[in-house]
Amino acid sequence: MQQLTEQLDAAAAGLLVISESEAPLLVCTLEGREETESALRRLCGQPDDAPVEIQDALAFLQKQENIYAGQPEAGRFRQLSALLSTHLPDMQLYRVGSIRIDAFLLATLPDGTRIGLRTVLVET
Repeated sequence: MQQLTEQLDAAAAGLLVISESEAPLLVCTLEGREETESALRRLCGQPDDAPVEIQDALAFLQKQENIYAGQPEAGRFRQLSALLSTHLPDMQLYRVGSIRIDAFLLATLPDGTRIGLRTVLVET
């Protein structure tokens, strides 16, 4: 897992996710058997009834690649997508909260650990 964590960290280093703000992508791991949505609410300090949307992770990354079209970051998002597709093919995007949204690109490893990337989106 450490090698994968290092690969994710290197691939995401310096990339900013664009929404109504800009935020970095940071490596994230969740251990334990707690349901993913509950674990994310707890991690984000959200109430038990906070909305959690599950979306296609690669579509999210493709949107970021399109935002950066013609810039070096577009290629880096493409490379990040390829890395995630290869090593974490079941990855999903979890969006926790509204307006200020904690977004997690997560997949589950065989030992139950969830691994991926985290960022913040602003959508009003």
